[in-house]
Amino acid sequence: MRFIATKRCSPSVCARHFAHLRHGAQTTWLFVVFVLLVCEFSAQLGDRLAIITNVDAVRVGVSEAFSQGDCETTLYSSDNYLKCTFDLQLVPNTTQDVSDLIKLHTNSSNSRIKIRATRRGFHSSAGFVCSGRRSSSKKERVEFGDDHGRRSLRVTSYTMLLHVMNHVVSVDAEQHKLTVEAGMTLLELARVAEANGMAVPAGALSMYGNLTVGGVIMASAHGSGLGTVSSLGDLVTKIKWVNAKGEIIVSDLQTERGAKEVRALVGGLGLLGVVTEFTLKLQPNSRTIVDTRKGLDDTNLVLDLKKTLALETPHIIVHWRPDFESYKALLFTQVDDVNQSAAAVIPKYYPNARRASDIPVSDKMASAWSELMATWEDDAAEELPSADVLNTEICSWGESTHRMSMFLDIDGTPIDHGMFRTNSAILTGDCSPKCLYAVHHMGTFTEDTEFTIKFSQLEAWVQM
Repeated sequence: MRFIATKRCSPSVCARHFAHLRHGAQTTWLFVVFVLLVCEFSAQLGDRLAIITNVDAVRVGVSEAFSQGDCETTLYSSDNYLKCTFDLQLVPNTTQDVSDLIKLHTNSSNSRIKIRATRRGFHSSAGFVCSGRRSSSKKERVEFGDDHGRRSLRVTSYTMLLHVMNHVVSVDAEQHKLTVEAGMTLLELARVAEANGMAVPAGALSMYGNLTVGGVIMASAHGSGLGTVSSLGDLVTKIKWVNAKGEIIVSDLQTERGAKEVRALVGGLGLLGVVTEFTLKLQPNSRTIVDTRKGLDDTNLVLDLKKTLALETPHIIVHWRPDFESYKALLFTQVDDVNQSAAAVIPKYYPNARRASDIPVSDKMASAWSELMATWEDDAAEELPSADVLNTEICSWGESTHRMSMFLDIDGTPIDHGMFRTNSAILTGDCSPKCLYAVHHMGTFTEDTEFTIKFSQLEAWVQM
């Protein structure tokens, strides 16, 4: 189960929708900006859907999201919040290249070596991605000497970009196994699985389609599932990787040593070495029923979720707005293509439906959003006459997005209940480099705030 809570507007502010929208140049401008944002966002969903829902239209090339400001010694995160500065950039094409590069630079250097494998436009605000100095326009972290005042040993930092390594290595149709390189994106993985009559199990995929297979597995990023498959790491049966000596190793779950290595590598953040290939155990192609339930009262939120998990499906994504005293639940139930005897309860099949989030934001909308947020944030103390108007605008936008359907058909029709291809039921499209969270595009910073709560403690946390 994935749980997303947002706290932004107070109920008292949101209850005053447009109560302060009186006549006046500034108020009229704010209202126009808000209408532009909502209408433009809705229009884009329909305009972009024909591109992001068509499997054939998804580009299979170098899975690389270029971020503004990247160069040979600098790398930015996808939202441009985190900046990595390092000594040298390495771009291998094969596993042998990775091995050769590690041997070359470890044998030819008299200093300590630090190597981090990643990609351009990486999706993390955590500093471990950086091999050298890490910083941002919000904060600066500097490496200091040790506690005894001695000068730290020189560390040569290398960033190894794996975006070119995004190919299919092998397909075992009989065993439903797929071996792919670490730089392949989730969208590309879903396409390859579909083309070979396979499906990535419902709940195993993370939502954003431009994440890489290697990044998701090594960071132990998750999908949605309670007591069942809930991440790509759960599907790994074999890993090919290169250690610090440049040795190429294949770790297989079928051997005792290999099983230990796989368990250490999955979620290991690359501390043991650079992983280049994964073998995944998939399923026969299938479909998944998606049910979106909006405007649910949050009074008994945890109890309601427990009932749904016990009686309906272990795969749930929850968007909770405590300020609105409501939540939205997305339920995913996988249905085998060959086992649809209960046809009476099977909803309509939408072969081209996709998630409507994480689509590119137009320049017009980005500019309007930047102006609105700048005006709102310039009055942090809420002392100006426009404070109530601004709060109402932001809250109204929040409410409108909270009520939006999360899935659309190819013609833009909202879908709250339907059956989709399993490979596309959870994945979004690729919004880079014009994502809602990209600072150079939207003009505002977005910093991830993530935490984990034990399900047994969820009720106590919700009541805080």
